[in-house]
Amino acid sequence: MANTSSGQHHLTCAFDDGFLTGAPPPDSPTSTVDVPRDADPEYQCNSPREPSRLTDLRASLRVFTESFLRTETAEMEMIKSREASRIESERRRAETESVIAQMLAKNQLQIAEFLAKKGRNRKRKRVQRDDSSMADRQGLLLLWLLQSNLDF
Repeated sequence: MANTSSGQHHLTCAFDDGFLTGAPPPDSPTSTVDVPRDADPEYQCNSPREPSRLTDLRASLRVFTESFLRTETAEMEMIKSREASRIESERRRAETESVIAQMLAKNQLQIAEFLAKKGRNRKRKRVQRDDSSMADRQGLLLLWLLQSNLDF
């Protein structure tokens, strides 16, 4: 930092701002001592401690980025796993709906066949009584199935 005519301090090294040197920011009210920065080697950009500080900073950034990368990779793996699970459950749901639709179509076909057969039996003049009562029972059962299928 350099001393200006207004009494404020400015950084001589743009990358510092007190992070590497531990110095308070220049506009903080606690800095009351006006020390010429040329006399203090801690504030010089070419100080002997600069390479170790930069190495420490570089190592800290590397640790941070590697940690961040591991976190992001783990998060992406969790997202992939969640998506695969969602797709599998969607596939099972579609299969179940397909089976239900097939069962419904089969029941409706049976009902249609029964009603068509019953209509043909009415046209005949001779209908046996036993066949009639059995056909009525089957018809009621099939109509009940149709009503229960309509609930889906």
